[in-house]
Amino acid sequence: MTITTRTIGRRLAIGGAVALALLVPATVLAASAAWTRHLGSGVEDVAGGIAADSGGVTIVGTTGGNIARTVRGPSDAFIRRYDRAGRVLWTRQFGTDGQDWAIDVAADGAGITLLGATDGSFTGSAGVPGIKDLFVRRYDRSGNVLWTRQFGTTEDEEPGAIAADSSGVVVVGTTWGALTGTNAEDDADAFVRRYDRSGRVLFTRQFGTSSADTAEAVAIDAEGFTVGGGTDGDLARNNAGPFTDGYLRRFSPTGKALWTRQWGQKGDDQVLSAAADGSGITAVGYTHADATGEESSQAFIRRYDRSGRLRWSKVFGTADSEIAWGVASDSAGLTVTGYTYGSLDGRNAGTFDVFVRRYDRSGNVTWRKQFGTTGADLGIDVAADAKGFTVFGNTNGSLGGEASGELDVFLRRYLR
Repeated sequence: MTITTRTIGRRLAIGGAVALALLVPATVLAASAAWTRHLGSGVEDVAGGIAADSGGVTIVGTTGGNIARTVRGPSDAFIRRYDRAGRVLWTRQFGTDGQDWAIDVAADGAGITLLGATDGSFTGSAGVPGIKDLFVRRYDRSGNVLWTRQFGTTEDEEPGAIAADSSGVVVVGTTWGALTGTNAEDDADAFVRRYDRSGRVLFTRQFGTSSADTAEAVAIDAEGFTVGGGTDGDLARNNAGPFTDGYLRRFSPTGKALWTRQWGQKGDDQVLSAAADGSGITAVGYTHADATGEESSQAFIRRYDRSGRLRWSKVFGTADSEIAWGVASDSAGLTVTGYTYGSLDGRNAGTFDVFVRRYDRSGNVTWRKQFGTTGADLGIDVAADAKGFTVFGNTNGSLGGEASGELDVFLRRYLR
C-alpha cells in the first residue's frame, strides 16, 4: 500500500494514462466566484483542511516560513480564520523545535478544533525522538487556545481527519504502534479517537487486518460517525490483492462498529474524504482501473445510506490523472474538489488544475468548474454553508492574489 495521508508530503501526481475518459453530462446551476485569497510565507506552505460555520471559514496548514511569527523548527502549523467576505479575523502560527503539521480542522457552534502531527512536544509528553505523534488543539472562535492533547506510541502515527458535533470531536488516522494495546502483526492499523469538548478521551478504537490499513476520512451525524480509508486486507470482503481497496466503517456514537463496506478495482482504490447529512454518507477518492496499479488515476464519488446500502457510485476522469480530495454536504447537494492533469471540466491551464463539481443527492452533476494557472494548482478540501462553498488548496502561480513564494495556499469562495 502507498500510504496517502494529509501530511506535508502530499503526492502531486499518480502518473501514467487511462484508456477511457468518462464524460458526465451536467445541467447548469448558477454559482459565482465571490473572492479569492492567497496566503504564503515566501517558501513552501501546504494546505491542510477547511471548516465552515455561521461566522466564516477556518483553514489550517503547514509552513516552512513566517506567516504570523518566525518559524521555530523546520516547519510550523498555522490556523487562519476569515469572515464570509474574505476578511482575515485572526492568524496563529505555532510549533515545537521539531517538525509540525496541521492537517485538518472542524468547527462547531462553540469553537474550532484542529488535528496535526509533530515530532516534537507540545505537552511535555513526547514519545521517541524522531517518531511522529499526533496532536489535537482546541480554539475558541476568537483564536484563544483552550487545550492541546498530544498522543502516540513508540512507532509513527499519521493524521487522517477530524469531525465535530455538539458533543465533541472524532479524530482518525493511522498507527504503526498499539494505541489500544494490540496491533495486527506490526503493520499499519486504522484508529478512531473520540474527545469531548473539554479534551477528555471518551474512547479509542484501533482496527485492521494483517496487512496495511489506513484511516483518511471521517464524517459525523446525529446517529454516529463513518470512517473511510484504504486496506490491503480483508476488512469486509476478500481482497485478492496485491492492491488497496477503499472502505467505509460505520460506528455508533459510543464507538461500536455497525457495518463495513469494502470495494476495489484491478488497481488501488482509496477514500480520501467523506461527508454526512440527514440521508446518508458520501465518500470521494481515487481509483486505478489498470491491473498494474501504476497507471493514472480517476476520481470517484460513492453515496451510501446510513444502513450501508450503496445508493450510487460514479467514476470520472480524462486520459490523464484525477484525484477527488474533498467533499462537503449542504441542503442543496454535494460539492467535490480535487485536481486534474487533463481537461476535465474545461481547458487545462498548465499542469494540474483545480476542479469543483456540484452533485445532487441522486448523483447528477449540476455544476462544474475547472481553473488554474500555468503552474500546479490543487484542490485539497472544500467547506459548505447556507450561502455557498469555499474551495481550499495549493498553487505555485497566481489565482487572483499575489503569489508569495514556492507554494501558496489559496481559498476561493463561491455563492449559490
